[in-house]
Amino acid sequence: MIGVADDNLALIWDVASGNLTRLTHLSPVRTAVLSTNGELALTGCSDGSLQLWNVNTGKAIGLVEKYGQVLAALLSADGKHAVTISDQWIHTSSLSGKGLKHEAARLIPWWYSPPRILDPTAQSFRLLTSVAPDTIEIEDINFETAPAPKTSAAELLNEWQAKLSAKLDRGQIVAKWNELPW
Repeated sequence: MIGVADDNLALIWDVASGNLTRLTHLSPVRTAVLSTNGELALTGCSDGSLQLWNVNTGKAIGLVEKYGQVLAALLSADGKHAVTISDQWIHTSSLSGKGLKHEAARLIPWWYSPPRILDPTAQSFRLLTSVAPDTIEIEDINFETAPAPKTSAAELLNEWQAKLSAKLDRGQIVAKWNELPW
């Protein structure tokens, strides 16, 4: 069992033995998950860091610096991939015994509550996004074919418009975008 504490700690409790392992961080831990086999732990912090741990030794085996505080994390069922949500972005990383490798990031517009990452398998996960007060969007994302990072504001705008075009008239979206204080 794993949990987070307010004092920059993630705590792993081995129910069978009663042992408690403390994973110390430099900033508050916002999310923590265990791999399905219980050998790896993944923690995300308010400073944007994502840390991979060996549960048996309590030692850190990888660190990835992200943008924005990590709000949620999930490990794939086979323990080879991680997905995290930080601010308005979703990140995918590959895992190995040597640590983490950041693979991709993409914008996920949300306004009402942070997205949820659900149903991990070895190949994919499900992303639940609240795009309006009464509208939830569900998207299945494959770890191997996750979208590459967007490189320009125009690409981000196009993705944002495509996601919302079913909810609002496209002209309204462009008008609202153009009203932002650039």
